[in-house]
Amino acid sequence: MSNAGPPVAGRREIALKRHHDLLRWYARARTRNRVFFFTIQTLVIVLSGLTPILILSLSPKWKTLQAIPAAVASVLAGLMGLYQFNEGWIRWARAVEALRSEIVKFETLSGPDYSEDVDEAELIRRFVLRIEQINAVARAEWAQQRSQPVSPSKHDSEAGQRA
Repeated sequence: MSNAGPPVAGRREIALKRHHDLLRWYARARTRNRVFFFTIQTLVIVLSGLTPILILSLSPKWKTLQAIPAAVASVLAGLMGLYQFNEGWIRWARAVEALRSEIVKFETLSGPDYSEDVDEAELIRRFVLRIEQINAVARAEWAQQRSQPVSPSKHDSEAGQRA
């Protein structure tokens, strides 16, 4: 039986490149979601605080200007609920840390999947299976989140109960 596919060194290179590509993608997605989350949250807070200041400091003829910050804050809060940047940031951060952990275990032959008793080809196979499993779990969580209907946040629900 001939061994189809690249030699072990080639497989290792392919596996490490795949790991690098996944890690890079998840790190960028994590950072992008974190930046969007904090930027939009900050804008919502600032615009919400600006509204009463404008109401108190401007004459009633400026009602349109007084309403703009509140309207923009409302739209931004809705986008936060729709795109769920905070959840995305946390999910992608988990994937980044899992991928980082996996490369350390692979390179140091640590953990149950990577003992020194296992030959190189099997180590690479296990490594690829693990990083693809991490990828599949993160993508499945994303798909599940995207398929759920957008519901009001806990804060919105509590505010509605008090009204």
